Amino acid sequence: MKTISFSCPNCGANIDIDLDHIAKYCDQCGSKVMIDVEAFQELLVEKERTKQEAIRSTESTKKQKIESEESIAVERILADKNISIATVESNNDYKSNKLALIVFIVGIGALLLMMIGIHLYSHRDEFHDKSILKDINALCDEIEECIDDEEYDDAESYNRRLRSKIKELQYYGNKEEWETTYEEYCTAIERERRKTERISSSYVNIGMSSSDFEDMSYSQAYDYLINCGFFNISLNKTDVGFFTTRYNVASIIVNGRKNFNSGTNFPDDSKIIITYYE
Repeated sequence: MKTISFSCPNCGANIDIDLDHIAKYCDQCGSKVMIDVEAFQELLVEKERTKQEAIRSTESTKKQKIESEESIAVERILADKNISIATVESNNDYKSNKLALIVFIVGIGALLLMMIGIHLYSHRDEFHDKSILKDINALCDEIEECIDDEEYDDAESYNRRLRSKIKELQYYGNKEEWETTYEEYCTAIERERRKTERISSSYVNIGMSSSDFEDMSYSQAYDYLINCGFFNISLNKTDVGFFTTRYNVASIIVNGRKNFNSGTNFPDDSKIIITYYE
């Protein structure tokens, strides 16, 4: 606030009078000093100016306060909006990550199922043959038990079922060896039946020469001899050659005779060895 300096009329000391004090006592002599009219008018003008400045300052302060409050409100709105945007983005990221995880899990599951399917498909024949081999081994046990118990009709029944199962083998069952096993059971059943029933040997017309068998497979020759009435038949393998056919008969020996003519008679219990190419 502006002050006006006066000289004390009594002692001459300087007196500073502000707008709020029209009269003042001298600090030196204690005399009361009054402001003159011109000075008083000047003080009134100064007081009004000061008042207007105070009003303007107050309005400016209020305006600044309002602007500050508005600015704070705007910042809060923007902050809330940013939080909302961040929350939405966070939710979207969560949903995206969740969807990606689900897609990943489904993909892994599909891959595992595909691998299992490929494995099962590639080993389908092996699984099939393992099941068949289990049945074959069980039938073999039944046949041997029936032979031991002299139940030959049942043994023949199981042996026929054995041959049917052997025909179902595909790749892993060593089919040729099981065919040999079947034929050995045929021989064993008939041989043991004859022993038990004490059937005397009778002669059988073989009906073919030894050379006639060479164009036949060993299984055909075996079945033919069984049908003729022979039962003591065994199989033997030899290596296949360049000019020979696999599984065809290489030779047939009956009671030690390798060469015989068509129509030759042999005892039905003759020892017959069929040798074939393997």
